[in-house]
Amino acid sequence: MKFFELIQIFSAIILHESAHIFTAKLLGTNYVSPTPLPLGIKLTVDLKKRSAIKEVCVCLAGSTVGIITGISAYCLCDNLLDTFVFTSFTLSTLNLLPIKGLDGGETLNIITNRLFLPDTAQKISKFISEITVLLLCFISISVHMRGVYNLPMLFFTIWLIYSHL
Repeated sequence: MKFFELIQIFSAIILHESAHIFTAKLLGTNYVSPTPLPLGIKLTVDLKKRSAIKEVCVCLAGSTVGIITGISAYCLCDNLLDTFVFTSFTLSTLNLLPIKGLDGGETLNIITNRLFLPDTAQKISKFISEITVLLLCFISISVHMRGVYNLPMLFFTIWLIYSHL
């Protein structure tokens, strides 16, 4: 992998995560601190000033910025930023999945907590998250059985299974 491609990958990741922090600050959401994780960061939100709409906006900010910048880079830069475009779209799309630990899973959690009692909300979120992980496992196995070896997809699926144990 070339150095310029690595810069593009890290730029897409940093842009995605920075969008969460910037949106949290813009909306006046008090967060304690960003905690680095293997696949991004986790913003710990101050529970005293908690608004569901603000939390959802913060969760979706990374993917929104990733999609907008990916489209912009695709339209403006021909093939120069292909790695950035691919990384932005992949990161944004995967983060929107309703899986615990991803932005979509956190958004699902926020919404179900506002609509249902805490125990019911947790069960619904967990069920949807686990069904989505199982579907991704099925897709990953199907892809590998057809002779298309996609190691990043396999590692991502293994990470998802591990995080749900």
